[in-house]
Amino acid sequence: MEQRKPYHDIATVPALDVSMRVATPLAVSAPNPDARLPDVLAFGLVYEACRLAVTEGAHRLAWRGAQSLLRRTPEALATSYLFGMALLAGNQAALAIQQFQLVLQRNPTDSEAWQGLTKALQACQQPKAAVVTQQRAYLNCPLASNGLPNESAAALPAARGVILLKRGMPELAATELLNTLRTTPPRSEIQLYYIEALRRSGRLDEARRLISHFDVELEPALPVLWLRAALCDSDDIRRVTLATIHDMDPDGRATRAFFAPHAPPWDPVPQPTLSWDQDLVALSDFLLRADTVQAKSMPLPTTAPATHRDSQLSPTTPPVRIAAHDDQVHMIVAHRQALVRRFGHGGWQAVDTALQKLVDVLNRNGMTVRAGYIDDPHGLRIGDVHVSQPVAADAMAIRDMVRSLSQQLKAHGAELATLLLLGGDDCIPFHRLQNPIPDDELAVMSDNPYACDDAGYLIPQRIVSRIPTGEGDNPELVLQVLTTMTEYHTTAAHQGQIGFDISAWLRIRGAAGDSLARGIAAEVWREPAAVVLQNLHPDAKLLSSPPLIADAVTPKLIGGREILYINLHGASGMAGIYGQPENSWGAASALPVALLPDQLTRSVIAGSMILSEACYGAELSGRTPANSIALRALANGAVAFVGATVNAYGSASTPLLGADLLFERLTSHLANGVPIGMALHFARLEFAQIMYERQGFLDDVDMKTLIEFILLGNPWATLKGNLRQPSIRLTTQHGTFKVVAVERVPKVLRRMALHETDVSPTMLQQAKQVIRKYLPADESQRLSIMATTNPYYQAKGVFRPDVRVSSKAMLTTADGNFLPRNIHLTMHNDALVKMVLSR
Repeated sequence: MEQRKPYHDIATVPALDVSMRVATPLAVSAPNPDARLPDVLAFGLVYEACRLAVTEGAHRLAWRGAQSLLRRTPEALATSYLFGMALLAGNQAALAIQQFQLVLQRNPTDSEAWQGLTKALQACQQPKAAVVTQQRAYLNCPLASNGLPNESAAALPAARGVILLKRGMPELAATELLNTLRTTPPRSEIQLYYIEALRRSGRLDEARRLISHFDVELEPALPVLWLRAALCDSDDIRRVTLATIHDMDPDGRATRAFFAPHAPPWDPVPQPTLSWDQDLVALSDFLLRADTVQAKSMPLPTTAPATHRDSQLSPTTPPVRIAAHDDQVHMIVAHRQALVRRFGHGGWQAVDTALQKLVDVLNRNGMTVRAGYIDDPHGLRIGDVHVSQPVAADAMAIRDMVRSLSQQLKAHGAELATLLLLGGDDCIPFHRLQNPIPDDELAVMSDNPYACDDAGYLIPQRIVSRIPTGEGDNPELVLQVLTTMTEYHTTAAHQGQIGFDISAWLRIRGAAGDSLARGIAAEVWREPAAVVLQNLHPDAKLLSSPPLIADAVTPKLIGGREILYINLHGASGMAGIYGQPENSWGAASALPVALLPDQLTRSVIAGSMILSEACYGAELSGRTPANSIALRALANGAVAFVGATVNAYGSASTPLLGADLLFERLTSHLANGVPIGMALHFARLEFAQIMYERQGFLDDVDMKTLIEFILLGNPWATLKGNLRQPSIRLTTQHGTFKVVAVERVPKVLRRMALHETDVSPTMLQQAKQVIRKYLPADESQRLSIMATTNPYYQAKGVFRPDVRVSSKAMLTTADGNFLPRNIHLTMHNDALVKMVLSR
C-alpha cells in the first residue's frame, strides 16, 4: 500500500473565528501541570476530555485539544469529529458540516458523525437533509443502552438487518440485509454490514468475493479495511492493513463499534500517547475529570479479586473436582452487589446462607453444583474451569460468560447441564428479544439465550431456571424459594431421588389420577386443555370457567395436587386470571375471574408445580406475591412455575398449536418422571421438530412460543405419584434429546403489508367470519393483513405466499377491567391453514 498524504493536515482544517484561533500552531513542550495526571497521555483520554469540554460549553479548549491530537495522529478520524463538534458549539455549523463529511467519507458507519451532521444541518436550516442523516444515525446505532432496538431504528426497514447483526444473530442478519439490498436503494453501510454478517456466519468465500470489489488503495473506507483485515489470508497484507486501521482509529473506538457485540477479530493495539504541550495544559481540568471517569468505569482487577469474608460462598470453598468423562455440572449464579442494593447487607447475607445450604444438599445428593456471584466470580471455579474476571449485570455479558464456562467444561469432558439464575430482571437481566408478532409488546423477555451456545436462541442446549426476587427490599420471597428447594432435595435424598438418574425417580404408587393433577381452563378452549391434562392421567379433572368463578374456588377443589395446570386469560399488571365462555358474545359474556393470588395459600399449593399458559403468567416486573399468581405460589411453597413473560398463543381445538402443543409435550415428559427443567427443555425441542415437519419452517407464532416461556423455581423437581412408565427412551446423561431436522436459526420471513382490497373477497369474508366467532363483532376494527413468504416453497423455487390476518379486541372482565385479546389467522389460497388466539 503506497504512502498517502494525510487527508486532513493542519493547513486544510477550517479555523474558528479570529477570537478562537490558537496562538501557537506548533507543539511546544510543557510540564505536567498536575501530579494526579500521567506524564504522557493516552489518545483516548484526550479524546474524552475534548468531548467533555464540548458538552460543558468550553469548545475553544476542545478545539485546542483536537489540534494537539491532530499534530500527533494526523490520520485519526476522531480528530475531525472533535473539530466538527467544537465548530458546531461555536456557532460555525457550515464549517462543522465539512468536518463531519470528512469523517463519513472514510467511515460511513460512524453514527456519532451522522448525528453531528444532523445537528449541523438543522442549524443551517436544512430540515429535509437532516431527516435523512438522522435516519443514517439510527441505522448505524440501532440499539439503545439497554440492548433493545431503538424505537426510531426499529421503524426503519433498512435497519432490521443491522439490529439482528448487533444482537449477535448473523445468519438472520445476512438474510435480512440481502433482502434490503435487493429492495432499497444501495447504501454503503448495508453492503458492508452484509459482508460482515456473511463473515460471522462462516460464509467466508462469499464475504471475500464481495470485499474484493472495494478499492483500498486511494482513500480507503475504514469498514473496508476492517473487513479486509478480518478476511485476508496473507499475514503481510493483514499487518499493513491493521497499521492503517490503527492510524485512522487510534483508540479502537470505531472498530469496536463495528464488530459489536463481539470483540474485533485481532488483538488490541496500544493507543498512541501524547506528551504535554500548551494546548493540553489548557485542557488539564477536563483531562483530570475524564481520567477519573475512566478509572471508575474500569473492571475490578482480576489478579486479586476481593474476598468476602462474611460470605458463605467464599473463595475458600473447596473446588469441585470434575471426575467422570460424562459428568454434568449445574451452576447457580447471582449478582452480589445487586442483591445488596435490593436487600441490604443483612438481607444478602441471609440469601447467601440459604443458597449455600441448598448447594450443600445438592452436592451431598451426588450432583456437581457450584454457586457464585458474577461480580466476584472466584466462587464459580470448578477445578481448572473458572470465570477470569467480574461480569457486569448485562444480559449479553452474562450470556458470554456462560458460553465460556460451557466451552471450558466441554474441553474437560463435562457438560454445563443446568443454569439457575438467582434474581429478577434488575439482578440477572432478561434478554430483550425482538417480538416476531405484531401484538402488544415491542420485545420478548426471555432466558433462552442463556441456554444457547450459538447465535440461534430458539433451540436451547441446556436447562435454565430462575429464582425470582419480586419487587421491594424484603428478601422473604427468594429465601422461601431457596428453603423450599432445600427441603425438597433433603427429602428426595431419603427417597432415592439422586442426580439425574430417571429410574430412581420413577416411584409408582397407587394414587388416584385426580389427586395427581387438576386443571382450570377457559370454556372456549376446553378441548386442547383436556389433551394437555390427560397426559398426566386419564382421570385428571379439568374445570371450566365459566361456570367456575373465583368465588367458588375452594382449597379442596384445587389443593393437594402435584400439578395445577392453568389455561386461562392473563394480562400485564393484572393480579387475577380469567375464563371465557364458549357461547356467542353479548352482555353476559364478560370474562369471569377464575383465580386470584389470594386463593393460593400454603395449604393449597405447597409442594405443587404450576403450569400456566396464561398471557403474562410469568411477568416479573412490578410484581409481588400480592399481585402475581406465580410469585404467590412460590412464596407459599410451590416447587416450580412455568409461564410466559408476555402474550402467549394457543389453539381453539385440535391439532394443538402454540402453547398448547408445547405444554402437551411438557406434561408428557413430566408423566414419564422427567424433572421439570429437563421436561421443558425436551418439550421445546419436540415442539420445534413437530412444527418444522408440519410446515417446513418455524413461523412467527412458533418462534415466540419457543422464547417466551420461562421456568421459575426448582429445575430438578419431579412428580412423585402414579407415573406411567416411560414411552420413549430418554438420553439424560448429556441432557439432550435427538432432533431429526430443525433449523437452529430460522429463515427470515419477508413480509409485505396489504390492504383489504389487496386480498380476494372470499379470503377476507372467511377471515372475518372466523374472527367474529372468537372476538366481539366490531366492523370498524381494522384488520392487519400481511403477506409472508413461505421458505418451504421458496426453497423449491415456487412463489406461494401465505396471508396472515390479525385482529385485536379489548374484552371486558367481570371485575371491571379490560383485557386485550389477539387472534392471528394464516390463510393460503383462500383457505384457513392455522389459527392461534392469545391466552
